[in-house]
Formats: sequence, C-alpha cells, structure tokens
Amino acid sequence: EEGAGTAFTMVAQQLMGKRRILEGAGQGRLMAESVRQETLELLRSTSIEQDETSASEDLKQDMQEAINYRLGVKKALAQLGGL
Repeated sequence: EEGAGTAFTMVAQQLMGKRRILEGAGQGRLMAESVRQETLELLRSTSIEQDETSASEDLKQDMQEAINYRLGVKKALAQLGGL
C-alpha cells in the first residue's frame, strides 16, 4: 500500500509540473502544460467524495480500478496543494 501512495504522489507531482516523466515516450521531460491543465480539469470535474461514493458501488473490476486510481491521484494532489 505504501508503494501505491508513492506512485500516486509521483503522478501528482508530474501533473503539477514538479517532476519529470520517468519512462515511456516522454521520458526525462515535463508533462506538457496543456496536457497537465486538461487532466487537472477532468480530475476536478468530480469531488473526492463523489469518487468515493462511486468506488463503493458494485462495478466491473476495470471500472473499480480506474476509480481507485483516480482517487489515489486526487488525494495525492490534495496533499500537495494541487487540487
């Protein structure tokens, strides 16, 4: 569980422009400002409480995992002051 928290914090830092992308096509670069802003807007479209309610519903596993990932990133952003 601690590793997951660290991963969410890393993603949150990337969304805030405070951490470079570690792997993949964008490795070593900061996430583009337009992509960061679009992603943050989408994350802000629902509250943490709304996502927690959705996460408690009986959903298919892939949807449940997506909501849990979204919640993890949003909570990390909130801790870092980026939400």
